[in-house]
Formats: sequence, structure tokens, C-alpha cells
Amino acid sequence: MIDVEVVVDDLPCHRCGDSLILAIRVPHGFHRADGELVSGTRTVPLCRVCDRDDPVAQGVLAFFAFHEQIDATTVGEGGTILTEWIDTVSNRPTPYLDHLNAEDHPDAPE
Repeated sequence: MIDVEVVVDDLPCHRCGDSLILAIRVPHGFHRADGELVSGTRTVPLCRVCDRDDPVAQGVLAFFAFHEQIDATTVGEGGTILTEWIDTVSNRPTPYLDHLNAEDHPDAPE
């Protein structure tokens, strides 16, 4: 299991500007052209608008549509679907920024 930080601050979605349900910070790394490993964290947002078509996000979005937060009575259900979402999104390739030229990053996923 990876070390994940859940962020519940009032953050706006960088894609649409709506408020996020939550965000997680996960370990992230890549190799530079010279072979040097650059390590850090990346923030993965969960937005009710932008992520509604993501099958893994749908369970988390449905949970928070009915429950404002995870508490003692909902920790089993909420924890399970949140863990599934975290495991999936933390293992997805890191999207490259739109302004980066793919020719400059031959290892970038297509």
C-alpha cells in the first residue's frame, strides 16, 4: 500500500472551477532525460462534474451525494469505495501538462 494523504480543504477543480469532493496526494516520480529520478507527490482531484463518467469515481461520488462525510456509521462502506478509487487513480499514469511538447518527452504515455 502506498502512502496517501487525503485533502478535504475547500479546493476548486483545476478543470472546471467547481468545488472538489476531495483530493489525494500520492507519491509521484519520473526519470529526467539524464536518467536522474525526480520524486515528489502529485495531487489527484475528485470532482463531481469532471469525474462523473469515470466508473471508479462513480461509487465515491454516489456515496458523498448521500453522506456529507465519512463517520463511524459509514466508515465501512465509505472506506471500501474510497480505497478502490485511491488504488486506481494513484496507479494511473501521470498526465503530462498540455503545454509540454510530446517530442520533448518520448517516454510520455500516448
